[in-house]
Amino acid sequence: MDKARSESSIETNSNEKPESLRTALVAATGLLCLGNVSFDSVPTMQHANGFQSQKEKRALTFPEKLMKILSTDGVEDMITWLPHGHAFTIVNPKAFTSQILPRYFQKTKFTSFTRKLSRWGFVRYSRGTYRHKWFQRDNACLCLRMRC
Repeated sequence: MDKARSESSIETNSNEKPESLRTALVAATGLLCLGNVSFDSVPTMQHANGFQSQKEKRALTFPEKLMKILSTDGVEDMITWLPHGHAFTIVNPKAFTSQILPRYFQKTKFTSFTRKLSRWGFVRYSRGTYRHKWFQRDNACLCLRMRC
């Protein structure tokens, strides 16, 4: 009889709708899962109050790191936005390589940085100047749409 009960409870649980499971998860843990849940990747977990805890923060993507660099004060002599804000230029590659790259990236060679730019879809349209349609000054949410 116990075996029959456990089999019926398994059937009931497997027939539950994903939305009701999500509601139960939020109620039980106080966490809200954003996006589709997949076993291949860990979903971004966010507290129901809108804040992420320190343990749950995800690593910044390459475009997000680049946006952070470009918004930092004091780097204008090494890397800067063009006046229209749809492209950036690396003014001083040597200083950029020695001062900025080690602070934000594991690879500290300029050629590795430029290779990563092209992998992310950035287009070079003059020496040291790069652009991407979803990478614009004062519009950081657009760079979240970029894929490698």
